[in-house]
Amino acid sequence: MSSARFYLKLTPEQLLEYYQGYKKYVRVDTFQGYSIRFRAEHLRRWVTKSGIDGVFEIRFDEFKNFKELVQVTGPGGSGGGPKGGPSRGVSASA
Repeated sequence: MSSARFYLKLTPEQLLEYYQGYKKYVRVDTFQGYSIRFRAEHLRRWVTKSGIDGVFEIRFDEFKNFKELVQVTGPGGSGGGPKGGPSRGVSASA
């Protein structure tokens, strides 16, 4: 199984675009240096009043299909990226 880690911080206002249906996918830059896209619905279990903030690991099956998403660290995301820093960015798409 392959995986990739990334830092993600979304405000409640940004999350509202997903729940209202304006956007369905989240695109992140991973610590490994590439960009991945996944359905925003996979983030639901980590949504708080403050939004989402932490380092996550996305795991794929042997066919490179989404398998699961797990949170590695909580708010601030220290320790997950290169030299402990966050990933380069996040964007959203419809």
